[in-house]
Amino acid sequence: MTALTRLYLSFWRFPDTAALPRHADFPCLRELGLCSTVIDSGELEFVLARSPVLEILNIEGHMLPELRLRIISQSLRCVQIHGSMVDSITIVDARRLERLLLGFRTNQDSCCKIKITHAPALSLFGEIELGKDELQVGNTIIKAGTMVNPSGMLLAVTILDLHVRFGVRNDCKMLPTILRCFPNMETLHIHSKKTTESTGRLSIKFWKESGAIKCVTSSISMLQVHDFRGDRIELAFLKFFIESAQMLKVLVIVYANGCFSSRDEANSKVKALFAGRRATQSCKVMVCESRYSEGGSHWHFEEGSDFSFDDPFGSIGCSSFGLSQWSV
Repeated sequence: MTALTRLYLSFWRFPDTAALPRHADFPCLRELGLCSTVIDSGELEFVLARSPVLEILNIEGHMLPELRLRIISQSLRCVQIHGSMVDSITIVDARRLERLLLGFRTNQDSCCKIKITHAPALSLFGEIELGKDELQVGNTIIKAGTMVNPSGMLLAVTILDLHVRFGVRNDCKMLPTILRCFPNMETLHIHSKKTTESTGRLSIKFWKESGAIKCVTSSISMLQVHDFRGDRIELAFLKFFIESAQMLKVLVIVYANGCFSSRDEANSKVKALFAGRRATQSCKVMVCESRYSEGGSHWHFEEGSDFSFDDPFGSIGCSSFGLSQWSV
């Protein structure tokens, strides 16, 4: 099928490619989707190597074996993985890759290793789960307290999505280090994940002692917090952010469904953050309740691979009674 440009395969076992002729390829394939498909890493590498113009790779429901994705491609622009068992993702050489979107992983108790060696065009990246995912940029493995030099930074990333358990001290210690890897970030999404653990008393002093973070002070213009619960540690981080972010123009708070008794209660929590010192003179604030009972958000491959849609992480997902917004 030499003219094939778009292919989606579901609920099947990918065939062994060892016996295929050396010239077998997909010369015109630009979009590939593998949904609930059994395929090992070697076969997937074979497909990528034989698809010279492939731009979009979508993987959903990958179960066996655990995905060990290794990407070498001169054409890929977007990779999306959702609802899958993922062991590792290695971007060896993907000079046109603009979007790496990692959704819900079914093996949540396992560490996912994400290594990015060469992806100079990568501008949109997430979701990274602090405390669970291991990020390596070049030869630098990013850990809490790591002194990040330029070789360990992703300079082109402008949109980042992070999952943070503010109730886990190691997540909070990791957050400043991760942010330093993206010095030119403009939009930051933070999902505040529920946890039964307790960090103790982490006040705004904890965040200030972590030191200046370039993207916070100099480039982030939009912060969107998902599944906000108004916990003391969340509020301390937001207070630190508001006092530091000189370029902040928009703050969006999507609070967890049923977390507050009324929208006014949620509004009062957020308004109090602006009562004192702040770095920016003008900021638009939006507050709304998530429409999803367990928090989180729904993912759509169409949005992630639509390059006219600037920020697929930015779907607010508010409930039907709308949102509050004001300027401060």
